[in-house]
Amino acid sequence: ALRMYGLDTAGIVFVTRCTAFERLLIPQPGYVISTFFHPDHADALAFEPWTPVPGRKLWISRSRLGDGALGTFTNETALEALLDERGWAIVHPQTLTFAEQIRLFASAEVIGGIEGSALHSIVHVGNFRGALRIVPRTPAQRLNSRNYELIARTKALRQQVFGGRIEQISGQG
Repeated sequence: ALRMYGLDTAGIVFVTRCTAFERLLIPQPGYVISTFFHPDHADALAFEPWTPVPGRKLWISRSRLGDGALGTFTNETALEALLDERGWAIVHPQTLTFAEQIRLFASAEVIGGIEGSALHSIVHVGNFRGALRIVPRTPAQRLNSRNYELIARTKALRQQVFGGRIEQISGQG
């Protein structure tokens, strides 16, 4: 995975056992969940440049995550059928490698989906200027995580949140 970022792994030593150091320097974090995202860190994480295919719209699906997954919608497959009719490509990220997911994100003019961690992969696309559209998965009609806004603000994303009537029918998520 480090090679995707253009790092030469030859000089990297992975610590796999208890190790004593005479001097250890630990930098300030470039990302703190829901709190801080340094622009230089965002740039460093972006290993795939945005090269949009005209008209490409991706729906990042949660419909095949299974019964145990939190935050699934009972009617998402019906929604996906409507999106498919309107030219959206339906993507199941769990069926793709990490690099394949990022290449797909980088090729899209519009990325949409129900709130979920797969949408955070936009951080790995450099200079993304397409649209990111997110459907919250709570009855409160807002996103559960402040990470989406933090990422959008740091990367200057055109992000829209589309709240609507959601009825929780089971479980906590």
